[in-house]
Amino acid sequence: MQSGMTPRRILLDANVLVLLLVGVAGKHLIERHKRTMQYGVDGFDVLMDGLSRFQEILVTPHVLAEASNLLGEGRRFRPEQFSRIAESLRRMVERQIEKEAIIDNPLFSKLGVADVSLWEASADDDVTVLTADAKLYTRLLADGRHVVNFNHIWYAGWAASLL
Repeated sequence: MQSGMTPRRILLDANVLVLLLVGVAGKHLIERHKRTMQYGVDGFDVLMDGLSRFQEILVTPHVLAEASNLLGEGRRFRPEQFSRIAESLRRMVERQIEKEAIIDNPLFSKLGVADVSLWEASADDDVTVLTADAKLYTRLLADGRHVVNFNHIWYAGWAASLL
């Protein structure tokens, strides 16, 4: 992440969003879901602590679609679990990115739709992208965007990554 003032809004990538949503559905599900078991409950707790430091959680429709597909891989949620997932999503702010901005972006062929939507949405100085994707992280960092790699903070803790 760039030095200076910490942005007040955080924009989530799909894999991080899946960890958040599975954990919200039930912490016990984290180690059973193929997309979140690597992080465990500790990873979810680190994520929740970090997200509490921001005023708004942002998502793009493209990331929501990708996360929805990843969330449902081999997993059915009970109605009360799905209700908690839906409530969590309702509290997030959706950042619209026009499809033309995505397909006209030279990064489209390298990163794909969801990641380019994050690249486009991260142009504001008060937005940090939180991702577990090394390729996206490297691109955003190279382009001077505020970005944190969740895998870097998973062990070290959130505060160290923001220094």
